[in-house]
Amino acid sequence: MTTSVHSKQVQLDQGNKAVVPEQLTPTLSVVQAAVKAFCDKYEFGDEEREGLRKLGFRMGDALDTVTEIEWAVSGLAPLHRRRVLSAWNTEKSLAL
Repeated sequence: MTTSVHSKQVQLDQGNKAVVPEQLTPTLSVVQAAVKAFCDKYEFGDEEREGLRKLGFRMGDALDTVTEIEWAVSGLAPLHRRRVLSAWNTEKSLAL
């Protein structure tokens, strides 16, 4: 993850200007942004997002090849897993 610094100028006593950091905001990589958009689109909660993170999921990965042991490592409960697979299948069919 990278960090983006937003700045603003502030007036100093003798007319000099200084740049002062306004806010540090993390920015997402392209890969992270794509996964976030997928999760947002299907209204996934923290559980699904965390499970996908634990799997190391990136858009384009074949979730139908994830083994039972790998699903167990993800920590996703059965209904969370079904929602993720249903969304993934929908995305897969839209790409055709």
